[in-house]
Amino acid sequence: MGEESTERWTEDEPWSDGADEAVGPETREKVEATLAQRWPALASYAETVAQRPSETIVPADRMRTTAGERAMAAVRLAEAPEQRLEVAEDVLGVGGMSVVRHGLQVALDRKVAVKELPEREGAKPAAGTIASLELLQEARITGRLEHPNVVPIYDLVLDPAGRPRLVMKRIEGVRWTELMENPAAVRERFGAQDALVWHLGLFMQVCHAIHFAHGRGVIHRDIKPDNVMIGAYGEVYVLDWGIALTEDAPRTGSIAGTPPYMAPEMMEGRPITVRTDVYLLGGLLYELVAGHPPHDGRSLKEIARKVLLSRPPIPPDVDPDLGAIIRRALDRDPSERFADAETFRRAIQEYLERREARALTHAAQRDLGRFEELAALAHTEASLDGDERAELHDLFGACRFGFRAALARQPDAEEARQGLDRALETMIELELARENVRGAKALLAEMHAPRPDFRDRVNEAARSNEAHRRKLERIAFHHDPRVANETRWYVLWFLAIVWTASPLVHQLVSATTAWTDELVRPLVYCVVLVALMAFKREALAANLFNRQLWGGALTLFASEWVMTLGQWLAGMDPEVAAIQDYAVRGVCVGFLAIFIEPILWIGAVASAVAFLTATRWPEQRFVAISVANVFIMAPLLWRWRPRRDATR
Repeated sequence: MGEESTERWTEDEPWSDGADEAVGPETREKVEATLAQRWPALASYAETVAQRPSETIVPADRMRTTAGERAMAAVRLAEAPEQRLEVAEDVLGVGGMSVVRHGLQVALDRKVAVKELPEREGAKPAAGTIASLELLQEARITGRLEHPNVVPIYDLVLDPAGRPRLVMKRIEGVRWTELMENPAAVRERFGAQDALVWHLGLFMQVCHAIHFAHGRGVIHRDIKPDNVMIGAYGEVYVLDWGIALTEDAPRTGSIAGTPPYMAPEMMEGRPITVRTDVYLLGGLLYELVAGHPPHDGRSLKEIARKVLLSRPPIPPDVDPDLGAIIRRALDRDPSERFADAETFRRAIQEYLERREARALTHAAQRDLGRFEELAALAHTEASLDGDERAELHDLFGACRFGFRAALARQPDAEEARQGLDRALETMIELELARENVRGAKALLAEMHAPRPDFRDRVNEAARSNEAHRRKLERIAFHHDPRVANETRWYVLWFLAIVWTASPLVHQLVSATTAWTDELVRPLVYCVVLVALMAFKREALAANLFNRQLWGGALTLFASEWVMTLGQWLAGMDPEVAAIQDYAVRGVCVGFLAIFIEPILWIGAVASAVAFLTATRWPEQRFVAISVANVFIMAPLLWRWRPRRDATR
């Protein structure tokens, strides 16, 4: 297989599968002209292709490079003793140009794969044949590609007859073709629930390897499922770099590759570039979704025509997005294909992200439907039981997470964006019904495009809620005894001393009661209190609690003065009038206990006891009222004592 034939092209084989009708006369003439021109180089392969269409065509002019001779010289210089490698007769695999056997690196006790030339018709290949040099060249090319998805080369040795042996990592796995044809094995061996996604993950790793090779100036030229090995743990290895081109090799002329996967330029003899490998990657992807190579046929002529046309039909059940990617990779014009294998890989990665986004969106939409049903019932609280309310919140969380996950994978997924807004709007309605405006406002911020009227309604509810919150804060502030507590405490100490000591001082100075004393004393208390309130106005009038407290105290003293004035005008005895004032004081303190500070009940009771004591024992009235004043002021001083923790 390989020498140019003198056979001339004859159009003796009809076009198949309706291609004659689908292709215009001008295109058909171009295809036939190209085949007529290239047929001398193709004719010698016709019989082989008819029998084994997946066999690789090796280039007829492979002797143009001297890489093989250079490799042979290097191996002879570096050859170690023969015992370093044991080669078994068991065969791992057979190709058109080589055979792979079980081997063992004795020193390392490492199982390896040994690639060597096959015996043909009982004759062993000579050390210096083209095939030997070609295998050495493959070893050199593969050895320079240190990549996780390229089979590592451990050694390059010669057998006792001087023939090359390529020592490689032994892969415990299968050709990718076997897994493409057996989805059940993929699920069973690798646990893949979605076989397509799993295969596309492998494909992206192949793209990694090919892109890496391109970066090293190597073009594979024979990418197909049979040349990809899948390890037992899902490892991916690109094999058979035997006809790969390096930067110093001719890029035009001879035909090489596997016909059912060939790019048009490979058949036409046009320059081979990295976009040729992109086409071959497209062919590999095509077989993954279609189940057969892009240019399968019964004969070489049929295959060649399909290669030159490059119009393989995409199966109707293939996702249109994936079909568009395959069509671009298999474009007849190299300039219309992906620029390189990495761009191709990214297109597949983006497709998988879009596919996953669609799957997440559809799952979230199912949850959204049930969520909206329960939300419609939830506006009547009695319509939902406890389990349904829990389900309502679970469904909202599920669909919200699903839509957001879809948008994370595909930010422009309009269906997911609309679904998320629907879910959020429904939940906002529920939060507004529950008067949880803060929660509704937070959810509104997550919406991508809320309706203007809906946004205005939520904002209005938020403004109303904020106004209500501030009103409650003001009410709480005005009734908070902690405001100006320290200042109030010191003022109380001063008043407590004056108010408690004054009756005792009066008893020491004069044991009798005069109308002048009874009328002046409440006025003095009022003046002192007003003076203190004026001096510490900002603190003592800081809130309603303080204003009511000091207003109540001022009212108490003013009431005593008014009561005393009325008693004087009525001509009552001053001692009896003073004792009655104690009763008035007890009543005022009781009202303060009801409306301002409950602890004042102690003082109210003490004032009542002082009134009764003074009524029974008038001579003890000053002591009784002084003790009552202590019971009024002491609890207040204890309750309002300054504390480090102001919130207590």
